[in-house]
Amino acid sequence: AGKPQRIMTAIADSLNMPVVDLLPGFSRWTEGGGAPLFLERDGHWNEAGHQLAADIATQGLLEAGVMQ
Repeated sequence: AGKPQRIMTAIADSLNMPVVDLLPGFSRWTEGGGAPLFLERDGHWNEAGHQLAADIATQGLLEAGVMQ
């Protein structure tokens, strides 16, 4: 994982909180040839990016036992 993920994970671990890292899922999506996830010349997520983030976050929270 990159430096931001390591920092985020260390902080969450110190607070005994689960972390849902979106980067691996976004990377798999991109490597798999999925539709663009960002607005052109903007850097913010588009509709597909928001949907993927929501899907990854939901799955991560379910796996962490935070949601049922």
